[in-house]
Amino acid sequence: MWDALLRQVFQGERVCVFVALKAIIINVNRSPSFSLRYGLDAPYVVACILAVGTLLLGVAAYFWVSAPAYFNPWELLWPLSFLLVGGWMLLYSGCIKLRHRYTLLRLADVRAGDKVLDVGTGLGLLAVAAAMLGADVVALDMWSVWDLSGNGRAGLERNAREEGVQLRVVEGDARSLPFPDSTFDAVVSNFVVHNIRGREDRKRAVAEMWRALRPGGILLISDIHHVGEYAQQLRPYAESLCIWRYFHTFPFSQVLVARKPQ
Repeated sequence: MWDALLRQVFQGERVCVFVALKAIIINVNRSPSFSLRYGLDAPYVVACILAVGTLLLGVAAYFWVSAPAYFNPWELLWPLSFLLVGGWMLLYSGCIKLRHRYTLLRLADVRAGDKVLDVGTGLGLLAVAAAMLGADVVALDMWSVWDLSGNGRAGLERNAREEGVQLRVVEGDARSLPFPDSTFDAVVSNFVVHNIRGREDRKRAVAEMWRALRPGGILLISDIHHVGEYAQQLRPYAESLCIWRYFHTFPFSQVLVARKPQ
């Protein structure tokens, strides 16, 4: 029913409402309750935040014990804030993103048999999930350990092997994709493009993803910065384009979904 409805109404930006509803309703829990097998995002940032929070909590506890008459409970606000943020980032990496990835793939309308490109795949969060849905997946990255703990081709291949799926792994640059025009039914990218320094280089990456997308295909870019910039670049060429905001991810994210005209 949902697929027929989507095909009927995919005439403009109103489709975003229906695609989002479909993503929420069909987002089946396929993931463990907590696992860092797909890496800890921004590991050094998380470590620093938790370390500062722990240090401040220790200082507050010291003054509470040594000089209780002068202790103000509001002094706990800062250490608890740091610990809350660090805990949220840890929870996102170990739990939230394992479920959120299926929402992204539903927004990209990924189906069994589709040819899908995951740009900046990392440890395969989207690529492996797309392959589990029956898609023919190409996973591309240059792999940086700064952005993701344990990041690397070996980790990606391990995750694919443990999930019992096969995918093609390519080492390459998003600004110069090694694929012919109109190759993929869907191109997806999660928390990647903002890491490319310079607006012109980001534009090149977005243009390359659009070039590799077949007519009628969907480009999905989930990111924390510059999403309006990507939308401005693509809007003149897209049959439909919308941006969704998510506040349960950390950092908060925006998801651009654009369909290429037939």
